[in-house]
Amino acid sequence: GKVKVIEPFKGTLAVPSEPAVPMGNAAKYSKHHLQLILDGYDHDMENLMQGLLATYNTSEDAVNDMAIPLIDKFLSVEDLFANQELNAAVLAIHKKNKESPAATVNIVASHMQLKKKNNLIVYLLRQMETFADLFKGPFVLTDEILDRLQKLANLPGETYGEVPAKASQLLIEMQLPGSESRLDQLKTFILNEGIPEEVAKSRKLSLYVDLLPTLFQDEDSFIARTAMEVYIRRTYRVHAVDELKYEIDADSGIRYMSWTFRYLDVMNTEEPVLRCGMLAALPLDALASKIDSVVATFKKTFDGATVAGPDPKNNLLIALSSDSVVGTSTLLPDLEKTMTSSSKTFRDELNLRTVTAIVNYSSDSVTRTFSFTECQDFTEDVLRRNMRPTFPQLLELTRLAANYDLERLSTVGRNSQIWLGVEKKDQNVVLTRPSSQTVFYRAISHSDFLVPGVAQRILTFAMDELDRALLNPKVAKTASTRIYFHVMKELNSTTNSVVNDAKALLEGIIAKFSTRLLKLRVDGIEIKLRLLQEGSGGAVRTISLVSSSEAGKWLETDAFVEYADPITGVPEQIQALESSEGRLKISPYPVSNTLQVKRSSARRVGSTYAYDYLRLMEVALAKEWAKHSDMAMPPINNLVNSEELVLGEDGKLTRSMRSIGSNTIGMVAWVVDMRTPEYPSGREIVLIANDVTFQAGSFGVKEDDFFFKVSEYARQLGLPRIYIACNSGARIGLVEDLKHKFKVAWNDEALPGSGFAYLYLSESDFSAMKPGVVLAEKVEVGGEVRYKINDIIGEIHGIGVENLRGSGMIAGETSRAYEEIFTLSYVTGRTVGIGAYLVRLGQRTIQAKVGPIILTGYGALNKLLGRDVYTSQDQLGGPQVMIPNGVSHQLVEDDQEGVENIVQWLSFVPKNSSSLPVMSFSSDPVDRLVEFLPTKTPYDPRHMLAGVHKGTHFELGFFDKGTFVEVLAEWGKSVVTGRAKLGGIPMGIVAVETRNVDRIVPADPANPNSTEVVEPQAGQVWFPDSAYKTAQAINDFNKENLPLIIFANWRGFSGGTRDMFGEILKYGAMIVDALRKYEQPVFVYLPPNGELRGGAWVVVDPTINEEMMEMYADVQSRGGILEPPGICEVKFRDKDLLKRMHMLDSELVGLDQQLASASADQSAEIKAKIVTREKALLPIYLQIAHEFADLHDRAGRMKAKGVIRDSLDWPTARRYLHWRVRRRLLELGLSKTVSEHGIKLSQVQAVLADLVDAGSLDNDEAVCSWIDKHGDKVKSELAKLKNKALSAKVAEQLAVLPPADRHEILKRFS
Repeated sequence: GKVKVIEPFKGTLAVPSEPAVPMGNAAKYSKHHLQLILDGYDHDMENLMQGLLATYNTSEDAVNDMAIPLIDKFLSVEDLFANQELNAAVLAIHKKNKESPAATVNIVASHMQLKKKNNLIVYLLRQMETFADLFKGPFVLTDEILDRLQKLANLPGETYGEVPAKASQLLIEMQLPGSESRLDQLKTFILNEGIPEEVAKSRKLSLYVDLLPTLFQDEDSFIARTAMEVYIRRTYRVHAVDELKYEIDADSGIRYMSWTFRYLDVMNTEEPVLRCGMLAALPLDALASKIDSVVATFKKTFDGATVAGPDPKNNLLIALSSDSVVGTSTLLPDLEKTMTSSSKTFRDELNLRTVTAIVNYSSDSVTRTFSFTECQDFTEDVLRRNMRPTFPQLLELTRLAANYDLERLSTVGRNSQIWLGVEKKDQNVVLTRPSSQTVFYRAISHSDFLVPGVAQRILTFAMDELDRALLNPKVAKTASTRIYFHVMKELNSTTNSVVNDAKALLEGIIAKFSTRLLKLRVDGIEIKLRLLQEGSGGAVRTISLVSSSEAGKWLETDAFVEYADPITGVPEQIQALESSEGRLKISPYPVSNTLQVKRSSARRVGSTYAYDYLRLMEVALAKEWAKHSDMAMPPINNLVNSEELVLGEDGKLTRSMRSIGSNTIGMVAWVVDMRTPEYPSGREIVLIANDVTFQAGSFGVKEDDFFFKVSEYARQLGLPRIYIACNSGARIGLVEDLKHKFKVAWNDEALPGSGFAYLYLSESDFSAMKPGVVLAEKVEVGGEVRYKINDIIGEIHGIGVENLRGSGMIAGETSRAYEEIFTLSYVTGRTVGIGAYLVRLGQRTIQAKVGPIILTGYGALNKLLGRDVYTSQDQLGGPQVMIPNGVSHQLVEDDQEGVENIVQWLSFVPKNSSSLPVMSFSSDPVDRLVEFLPTKTPYDPRHMLAGVHKGTHFELGFFDKGTFVEVLAEWGKSVVTGRAKLGGIPMGIVAVETRNVDRIVPADPANPNSTEVVEPQAGQVWFPDSAYKTAQAINDFNKENLPLIIFANWRGFSGGTRDMFGEILKYGAMIVDALRKYEQPVFVYLPPNGELRGGAWVVVDPTINEEMMEMYADVQSRGGILEPPGICEVKFRDKDLLKRMHMLDSELVGLDQQLASASADQSAEIKAKIVTREKALLPIYLQIAHEFADLHDRAGRMKAKGVIRDSLDWPTARRYLHWRVRRRLLELGLSKTVSEHGIKLSQVQAVLADLVDAGSLDNDEAVCSWIDKHGDKVKSELAKLKNKALSAKVAEQLAVLPPADRHEILKRFS
């Protein structure tokens, strides 16, 4: 390429700078440099902030002078980037700062250092948590700082990491009462609420549970005793706790509370295990000296028979208090020493299973909890740290620890925990992939799960906690998550009733929050419910609802009965409620199986595992049914039934029910039976998807063959074909065996830089290869036999041009499919090369926000250009490119929304290619009036179609409320296209934008001289892009068998030089082509205050397709060649106006008469008066001329001339056109039954005209009603018509035969 000589810079580089801030002013210096960090520069933020904090006297000063300015500066930049794609944000910033490029550069440069900025804000928020202690006073959150924290909390977590999570946590924590206030409230609560059993069950106690240990040694003995009892009853709520005994040791002063208890879950066993518990409260510094006294009291309290057992079963809780805080690193060794020294006594004499130390400090509201277990010889079980004694059992933590190395992450909820699980390494197995991660959410709830709203609140809180956890830098982007919560409140109902209600609740929540659950990568939800057993003394039956993805389907729900271990209380067996199988052993949570690994792989590219789309479709259908409250939804597990399509060795497709993930190629497909509101009994579609987890979803020969066969299968059955595109294009490859065998024939072995002559194989290597793998010629050099490689063929079929041939095959098949059946593509993750062409050839496209449609990657383009021009795939084929250029019809945030849009789109599409649209019931009355009135001034045409909120009132539009769905919104914006329902009938829509819009052509990063171009486009005018869009939409609607309505409000085509060069004539002609071929009813309607002029009328005139097209005009619409001012310029000029003035204006008539008899001297004066009068009258007579011309353009003349079928009144046009559409569809449906015999629609209409009462023939509603009632009669008459047509055809065929042949044939049938 070109070579430029780079020389050292000589001279002075003038860099503008701000005046230096003197080091002497510490506060000003620190503030200035903290601001510089937010500009993207490097500084020591910790020292700067600590130094600045040292200069403040109150938390209010620190907030107002430091926190608010820093947060404001951070948000001033990041608000410009949040919730939008980087390139789009930069373009918007550039547009706003066109006169100041430096401002754009500074803003973008700051954002590029986001990691540093995030660290600063997180550090600031952590410091704010300490303000109450730092400034020795209450930290009050003012409205100003609350507003800033809320804005930080609303930032997207994927980009801003811990910032939103920390801000959310701070908002929650800082708004809670202080510890002293809560302690006073707790005392009042204990004293006033009465019975401890009831206090322990109260939801209000949740805020105070961890403060109870601070009252165990309260001066008021009643408060201390009550606090201890409430703590025990709350902590052991799921157990049957016998009468508690309270005592104070007179010698040592230690307070004790003892009790016996049983696991409620196992009380219906033959011999429920009775176990002992004791809580001892004493000073921390007395533990070592008093532990023997505690042991002695335990032994004295419980008799030996009660204490004894085959396994450790008893619990000892020791509450330790201290005035001064002791760090864990100092405290724990002392505690552990005390416990291990007494381990033999604990085990042999007290039969202890767990000893729990509860440590609290008078100067600190935080309670520390340490557990020492018998199975670890009474050393600390780190997994249980800072947990109440029963939490590990309730949360089943042992199931987590078996296969995962666990690390606890911070949470906001007091009864919830988050664990990061990293797959344990097997020393005997070499792992070739990264260790998988799972984030476990575990919680307990004291609420009634079945009370309306509770289940959703619990699960929403769990999702909030997972949101925060996934922002932790320790959590991998591919980590899956699991939700578990144990509902403590016992339910008093039958098992079937609870299970059915709970399953319905859970399925509904999964459907409602499916998008969020997918985003959080939730692969499992487990809910434990406790049912009281009648007549069993309070025994509890535990029901486990499990929504899991392990078996294949995403979050499929099952219900189980649990059976707990009588010693540990931990569930050890389950039995499915809806299965005849016996009990199964509960296993630890498994590490990633094959399906989970595949799910992680799909998530890595921003997509969903192919098989999970079936479950997403189920969820989407549940949401769609929820819109139809007047209809009974089928059971959710019967909404979607699918059979996988498998291509056999014989090249034939078969329907199969094989296991999920059994595919051996990178493409999968199903025949899916969907129960939709339009087709409650079911409709079939063919769903094809790339499996991106198999060789990146690339297209090889096998994938091409499979795709072709499945698409062909869909065409043969006339079924809609849905393609989910997530791939890397045509598969590429090399013959790997040769990479390590070929040799190089150098021109000069000493100088490799001099080049080489050829590549070759040694004689031994060549001989070892199968014939035909390499085409080579034998040469001999210096006595060495070489095989010079001419061509490499390889053994594997599918590494090169053969894949391109397959790509061509499926491209052609997709083109045919678009012509014959409904095709729709959804792009997720990415689609490349042939994948991009398949999407375009299928025409209709939904694109995910993370789903570029590209021909080649940006890295390859940069190499081609020789420099780093492009920085992402989105610059080439992201939504900001493919939505404005019309390749993509709709944009969605994620895969769940993508599937919902697929289901919604299918709601407009007939069952198969030969069917007419289903005319379903509409909850929006057909007879209602259209409330929104189009005005003469520009308005949003979407309001005309769908309605609009105006204050508290909703003005209803033309179509059924809530059914209008726009497509291609950002392309050809002077035209609006979409689909909606009219009285339940799906229709295609073309409407006109009356406002001015801009067409934006982005600058090309590869061309430094290119700039963004903004082209203004006037309303009511067709431009090249909007004319093309119109033709494209009409073609799409035609292939979907939809009736079409065009709200024609065009003044004409743009005919300027730029647009003529931009092929406006070509695209305008395409509209005519599309309408000529339209096979469904077409209705052209001039809306109120609309107009249709010149060439715009020509391309939508019904004579283009008289059998299918009809035109209507609103009584307030206009139609003509030119607008009144234009035609007056030609046909009613000033001279004509002057003539009318002199005929109609009495003053001018008088002046004319005076002029006729005036002398020469008087004439000049009269003429001057005439001229003055004419000038005064000209403006009003120009209006009169325009009115006169306008009278030629009205609906009355259009109808009189037969160019429209009827004139309509806008408020009632909805009712009129509904019945007209319905009648035309009924006629068309009858016509289709006999069309194969050459019978035309007009003949069917003639039959109906003969059958229907003449007085009702012009009443579409009456005709529809008659056809519905007399369908058999119509079919009978059509059968006669068909027989007549067949007879005529047979006669015609016989007539051309020689007489002898004709006679022979007739003889056979005689």
